[in-house]
Amino acid sequence: GGVIIGSSPVVTSLLSAMLIRDVPLRAVWAGAMLSFAGVGVVSVAGFQAAGDQPLLGSTLVFLGVVSWALYSIGSRTIMERISPLTVNWTTLMVATVLQIPLLWTDQKMMNAGMESVTTSDWLALGYLVVFATAVAQQAWLFGVKGVGPSRASVLGNLTPVAAIGLSALILGEAVGWIEIIGICLILAGVWVVNR
Repeated sequence: GGVIIGSSPVVTSLLSAMLIRDVPLRAVWAGAMLSFAGVGVVSVAGFQAAGDQPLLGSTLVFLGVVSWALYSIGSRTIMERISPLTVNWTTLMVATVLQIPLLWTDQKMMNAGMESVTTSDWLALGYLVVFATAVAQQAWLFGVKGVGPSRASVLGNLTPVAAIGLSALILGEAVGWIEIIGICLILAGVWVVNR
């Protein structure tokens, strides 16, 4: 998933070039193809390390990347009129309200009871809410407002490296040549886009 998310800079640049024309399309298409090849190598050829439904999972993660790219592109236009803080917290409130009905579709905690949620589970949830969502998204929006969606998304290059490194370190997941080749293709694509 982290490697697929690493294609975000190229997806953002490609969509930005097509939708708001802040970068010429001819300047990003070759890099986009290289990066997409890297995503394909990791998500299709690397199925042995994947979960229960690798194709569905890879597709959903990539659709999330496209959605985030569109959010980044659209938010810059909105932030010309209102502050990044207002955009961030409005987005978070609307997303929370829209996700409340989804709680009823996941009956695991309801069936197991509230006592099945441990202290470390609550701490992990708190970290996700405060740092990985609210603070990270606020920092992202200030960055997008300051340098634009294409340039801000270049920092997404660190996502696959961090995801694979931390997965190996914390979860003990194996890192193979497929992942390394995929990362190299993604990074090469981003390098081409930035050139």
